[in-house]
Amino acid sequence: MNIRLTILSLSIPLFLLLVGLNGALLFDQETTEMKQALGDQAVAAAVTVSAFAATAPDPVRYLTQPARRASVQKATMEVTELKALYLVRSRTIVAHLIPASATIDAARLHAPAAPVALPIETNSAGRRVVAALAPVSPDMFIVSEVDAEPLYARIAALKRLLLLLLISAGVIGGGLALLVARRVTRELALNRAMIAAIARDAAPPPAPVLMIRETRDLAAAVGLMGASLAAGLERDRRAMIELDLLRDETASVAAYHQAAFAPVSWHSAGVTVEVRMLGDAPAGCFFALCKGHDGKHGALVMGECTASTPATALAQALAARRFFEGHTGAGNTVKCVAIARDAFELARIVWVDWTDSETVTATRTLALLDDKSTQRAAAYVHQMGMLDPDALMGDLTALLPVCGVLAVLGRQRPVN
Repeated sequence: MNIRLTILSLSIPLFLLLVGLNGALLFDQETTEMKQALGDQAVAAAVTVSAFAATAPDPVRYLTQPARRASVQKATMEVTELKALYLVRSRTIVAHLIPASATIDAARLHAPAAPVALPIETNSAGRRVVAALAPVSPDMFIVSEVDAEPLYARIAALKRLLLLLLISAGVIGGGLALLVARRVTRELALNRAMIAAIARDAAPPPAPVLMIRETRDLAAAVGLMGASLAAGLERDRRAMIELDLLRDETASVAAYHQAAFAPVSWHSAGVTVEVRMLGDAPAGCFFALCKGHDGKHGALVMGECTASTPATALAQALAARRFFEGHTGAGNTVKCVAIARDAFELARIVWVDWTDSETVTATRTLALLDDKSTQRAAAYVHQMGMLDPDALMGDLTALLPVCGVLAVLGRQRPVN
């Protein structure tokens, strides 16, 4: 989900919820007030007539006189929706003061102790009315009926209005949310363009005009990142230029020699071998780890080739390593060494070979160093032989600040 859909999916329901809640509260308040007003009108009409009848010795005869009936009708003219007005005694209509073709069922009415409005109900003609009762005597009361159909028409109109407001709120909320979402996505797109330009090492686009504070901060951070990256690349470029200016054949050969003869940890025929070039070893120094085809023989050969230039010496060393690794097998190490002495102009060479039936029983060294350093390495390994070859190699590298090749061989220990 992208940010535009997120804003729309959150904003539109929120607008609809707010308008819906306000509309529901308004609708409830308006309908309650209209029903209350209609009930008050019905009570007013009934009370007005009951006041006339209460003073007469014979209310029925008094109210049925034409002059009195006209007076009653005139007094109740203000109640515009008054549809029926009659006198009830002993649950029977005894006089119609305003003629009506339909009334509510008077047989179920009881004389009230005080004026009261009844809930909205349906008369015999099927129309909804509000009836009010006003007492005249203990067994006689006035009933007024006010038409409630106009009330329900107004309620229906109010419902349509609220529905229209709800739809309008959804449209307005969606429009505003879409406007905000487009602005946010536009400004984020501008930031993405800046990031993409930095990623492909291209010129960043002109600084955009951003209206949102957070995206301005993001753009500033992206610009700072781009400036930092550009500065770093420029530093690296200048450093490479300086290295190229300082680099000669000797330095290039030394760098390649270091990479070609990186430290090695090797296991063959029950023996663990750790080999490293120490210091700035001559370009002709090499080591070759040889494994018999049957997997039961192993050999380590270390030597130094001589040549007129460092590059030639390195080439001889690489060729010597390939020769020993490809040809040294079971029991032919001496023969290979004899061939290589002249072929690769070896000034020095040392080697050791073993089989799994004659596994090295004690940790030992093989070194292509000066005599003193070779003796120191052998003495240290003899005293600290309980350590693993890799630990011994780490110690010897720190103890012997010399140049050459050093190997530590020890019995391969089982892995728990």
